[in-house]
Formats: sequence, structure tokens, C-alpha cells
Amino acid sequence: MRPYIGRIAGVAIGALAGPVGAVFGFLAGWLVDQFRAFGGSAGRLERFLDHPEGERPGALTDRFAVAALVAAVAESGGPPHPAQVERALAEPWPTSAPPRRRRRLPGRQVTLDRCLGSRREVPAAAVAVRLSSWGPTEVSGLMNLLVAVACADPRGMSAAERAAIEEVGAALGVDAAVLRELERRHGGLDREACRILGVEPDADADAVRRAFRGLAAQLHPDTAVGLEPGQQRTMEDAFVRIRGAYDRLRLQLDARGEAGTAAGEEER
Repeated sequence: MRPYIGRIAGVAIGALAGPVGAVFGFLAGWLVDQFRAFGGSAGRLERFLDHPEGERPGALTDRFAVAALVAAVAESGGPPHPAQVERALAEPWPTSAPPRRRRRLPGRQVTLDRCLGSRREVPAAAVAVRLSSWGPTEVSGLMNLLVAVACADPRGMSAAERAAIEEVGAALGVDAAVLRELERRHGGLDREACRILGVEPDADADAVRRAFRGLAAQLHPDTAVGLEPGQQRTMEDAFVRIRGAYDRLRLQLDARGEAGTAAGEEER
């Protein structure tokens, strides 16, 4: 049905009452058209989430798919952090199909809010397969978006979020190394732990290990012999902090498959 049928009908009916009636008829018809468009896209989204493989292709379907995958990643580790929603709306959304003329797609925020508010488990793999016809540019843009959303959580990317992204990547033929590079670019390592060790958030396992060993050589309790009790406690506390920071970074690097010689190595 035409997206402007309500306005046409409103003007036609209102014209019976004269020019003023035609104006009011137009406004009433515009509201009807807006309501129909909102309700129609909402209904299609519900159908898409239930059966993504059955939705006909087009820009609207692409919008649904991207929003559904963002929601699947953001909610996989629990309720999404507000920073993740903000990042999702700030990043470009890929689409392979141009919008049809005279058809305005629902806003990204509206579509994402509907997906997040659906309170259902989004079949990420099924949605990703729906996008299997996308080219490398669109797939790259999608994976960049998903990793950026996951990394926007101040707590860092959770194991569940990483698993959801890897599931989408596997369905679209994305190499795991590409995902690790995106995570390094967007998230980096725990910033507080990096500050304690004096390394950059994009440091690799060797740099983290060298930083820890250098600080451990200065602050290890064995080197505090002969110091005042207060100084000994200060050094012990400092060593506990750097050891805790190192352990947090090792876990992150291990989750990425980048721990290298740092993984499982007992330092001093």
C-alpha cells in the first residue's frame, strides 16, 4: 500500500468541507501514514526476528539484520551498557541495498531500541547467514561495528560477547585474526592495568611481560630486606597491585589467543 494513501484520502474527504477541511484532512492523513509506517515496520521486524531467512531482501531487511546482530552482541553478556548503545548509534551501519525511492527507513535508534526491547534471544548465526550475499566492504563494516559495540563496555569485552561476534564472523567467513585486530584497535587492554604497568592499551604479550618483570625486579618483597616496616608494606602493596594488573592483562591476552610466552608463566 502506498505510504501516502492516508494524506490523499484525508485531503479528498476534507475537501468536502472546503479548503480548511482539506488542510485538516491532510494533517490527519499524515498522522495515519506515520502510524501505518511505524506499525508496519514494527511488524516486519517481529517477523524478521522470528524467521530472518524468510524476510525479503532490501535496505529495510539490512537495517533489521544489523540492529539484531548489535542487540545479540550487546545483550549476550547481560543488559547492555549505555556506552554500548551510544557507540552503536555513533558508528556507521553497513547496508548492501540502497533505500527504495520515496521510502524512508526507520531510524537506527528506533530499530535498535525495538531489537533491544524485544526481550528475545536473537539467532545471531541465522541473521548472519541472511547477509551471506554481502560483499567484503559490507561484511568488514559489520564486524567493525560489532567489535566497537562490545569494546565500548567499560568492563571490557565479555567472553559471551566475544563468542557472539566469533559466531557471526564464522557464518560470514571472517578470519579470527581480523577480529583480534579489530578488538585491539577498538578496545585495547584494561586501561587501569596498563597504567599500573606503564604500557599502552595496544601492547602485545611480550611488552606486558617485560614491563611486569622490570617492575617486579624493583618491588618484589625479597628486595625489601633491611627497609623500615612501613616501607616494606608499601613495597608489598605495590607488588600486589602490579601482579594483579599483570594477571588481568594475561587473561585478556589469553582470551584473544595472544598470550604467547606470558600465558601460564610464573614470574618471580
